Amino acid sequence: MLVLSRRTDEFLRIGDNILVRVLGVKGRVVRLGIDAPSDIPILRGELTTFDPTGACRQAGDAQEARAGRRARGPNGRRTGAA
Repeated sequence: MLVLSRRTDEFLRIGDNILVRVLGVKGRVVRLGIDAPSDIPILRGELTTFDPTGACRQAGDAQEARAGRRARGPNGRRTGAA
């Protein structure tokens, strides 16, 4: 894992076509802007599950999504996803 320190308005580039910019820091919350091609999926960590083969898949049960229940993160809090 690469660990970097960035300030507001600084960015990092991943490959040739992904740009991650720090939009703001307020307390312990960091706002990031991600500029990537539309064919690259970008999912929040709490909405994916780790697969040791290196692939990620969407977490959650399709029935729950259809029922309109909000997803919950690893700490049990609601994530805001519908």
